Amino acid sequence: MHQAYAQAGISVILWDHPLINIYQGDQYDAALDQLCDGLNLKGYDLVYANTLENFFMVDCAKRRQIPSVWNIHESEAWQRYFDGFGSEIAGRALGCFQFPYRIIFVADATRDLYLPLNSHHNFTVIHNGLDINRFQLTAAQWTRETARAALEIADQAIVMLSLGTVCERKGQQDLVKALPLLPEELWPQIRCFIVGDRPSLYSTELAELVKNLPEALRKKITIVPETPETSKYYQAADIFVCTSRVESYPRVILEAMAYNLPLITTPVFGIVEQVRPQINGLFYTPDRPEELAQNLVQLLTDTSQRHQLTQNAKFVLESLNTFAEMVRDYGQIFQEAYFINPHPPLESLTSDDQSQELPPQHSSAQTLSSQKSSESTQLESEKLQEQVYWEENPLAATASQWVSHPIVEQKIHQRISAGETDKYWLNWLVEDYFSGKTFDQLISLGCGIGNHEIALASLNFARQIDAFDFSKSSLEIAQKNATDLGLKINFYQDDFNQFTLSNGKKYDIAFCSGSLHHVKELERFLETVHQSLHPDGYFVINEYVGDNYCIYHQQRVELINRLYRCFDTILTSQKWQKFANPTIHQVYATDPSEAVRSRLILPFIEYFFEIELYRPFGGGILHPLYPLLNHQRLPSGSPEAETIMRLLLEFEDILMEIPGGIKSDFCLCVMRPKKF
Repeated sequence: MHQAYAQAGISVILWDHPLINIYQGDQYDAALDQLCDGLNLKGYDLVYANTLENFFMVDCAKRRQIPSVWNIHESEAWQRYFDGFGSEIAGRALGCFQFPYRIIFVADATRDLYLPLNSHHNFTVIHNGLDINRFQLTAAQWTRETARAALEIADQAIVMLSLGTVCERKGQQDLVKALPLLPEELWPQIRCFIVGDRPSLYSTELAELVKNLPEALRKKITIVPETPETSKYYQAADIFVCTSRVESYPRVILEAMAYNLPLITTPVFGIVEQVRPQINGLFYTPDRPEELAQNLVQLLTDTSQRHQLTQNAKFVLESLNTFAEMVRDYGQIFQEAYFINPHPPLESLTSDDQSQELPPQHSSAQTLSSQKSSESTQLESEKLQEQVYWEENPLAATASQWVSHPIVEQKIHQRISAGETDKYWLNWLVEDYFSGKTFDQLISLGCGIGNHEIALASLNFARQIDAFDFSKSSLEIAQKNATDLGLKINFYQDDFNQFTLSNGKKYDIAFCSGSLHHVKELERFLETVHQSLHPDGYFVINEYVGDNYCIYHQQRVELINRLYRCFDTILTSQKWQKFANPTIHQVYATDPSEAVRSRLILPFIEYFFEIELYRPFGGGILHPLYPLLNHQRLPSGSPEAETIMRLLLEFEDILMEIPGGIKSDFCLCVMRPKKF
């Protein structure tokens, strides 16, 4: 690993474990201070702690006020995992779960095991992906023929492979115990390789089990020490056997699929998220060698089933997380951790970053002058920046945008209502979807200037409406407009990321329209909403759920610009020669909350709520492209303008329908709280 980092130009610091022979709290504190100073930790922007063992690096990051990300691969019970450090340090280790920006698990099952420690709602899951390009280079070193020749395997032999460090956790003794349970007539046709041996008591016991087998069977088994030449054994194999007791999302399972091997495995933790039973593998219960033997007999004797599982391996692998997706998701979290928790103070933005005008999908606003003292925290600076933006731009959310064109608006309402009508979406929701319903208590979270709340009150949708927003100036407009219309709505000021609701008060329906994508603390926000609702209540959102900060994938940017180049210059704004993503600093120089974690809205919602209605309504093309056009030359009602808009909408529809196209950036959802 050291050599691989060095070849990539990454410097490596080797450091002895800082907690050797340390069991007391004061010793622990001194050791961590020494580690922080020795590593010059303050000189780093982010700490990435890999594996549960490195909890102390999370603690170091907290001590030096550096954001951290913690990657946990272990599926062992957390209640006893740190006992070897003594009770005092074990308590410190468990306390570290509250510090990281995100704790990344590689399997849902492992995350669920640790849920009692998710007090700060910072858990997430990124499944491992296999680097296919690197895999193919390794696999190409051997063919099936050369591998079997090197291992002296007869052509007709069926080879069983178990690969992984020989240890009690991986349970290889199950395989050795299962082999003598096979019918003796099958013994001549099998070979078994257990690869990954290292000296240990378990290894000695494994060797003793093999030694006590009948000679005819004993000579069929080969135990191989740990080796980098794993491709030789994969290429020679016909069946892959995983006997693990504890795993998260093992790489060997992914590799076995890539080598098109049928699987027999224990269904522990994340393995059930990788293997599809009866599709590309068979399950057996750990420490039940008789079940393993039954599965082996099934694949040894049923050639057609073994062939079918082999054929399905590549399809199951293709359905799992790819290496590129895994890298993208890690990169996103690292970027978020750096910029959000905390992000660079505003004073660190360069003059170029602050003066350059934002791309058109972001509203431009005055940048915040240096009015806070140097002692102000980064969090306060960010919060002030958001507040200044919305106090100075209370109408920003209602400014001219893609949904304002009548043709586009009509199409959106048709998409939301599944073609039933083109009436305004809120009217359709109240009059058609919730036909005949009147709610007692409604909470609106992020009401802005109150347009939707006033509409809901006018439609007598709820007997009492409570609504809050971050911006005082927006609330003043909302209150005045409601008062002028004789409507009673309880408007008050609060912060998305810290709001609390009246103790014990329950709502029948919660409502977010264009506000949820401004929330950083999504997990806390959604849990609070969930707790505020009656068990049979509703949560309604009309939201942007596209890429964070509206920073699109380069493929999307190229697609938008290809369309933009089709327009004659007189039909373009001529202010921007092409569409370009904003820089992260440009986003922070205006509204740091804009689409801050928008891509995570739907995944997190599905944890807390059952989705009763999901209606995507596009925006992947029109949202960024619309501001680039010259709307004075494309007036509403003209045949030319309407034709162009209809073509763009149809093109967007086509791209959303085809495999590998674009996803909808906006959606309407009606949900019910899950019962935990």
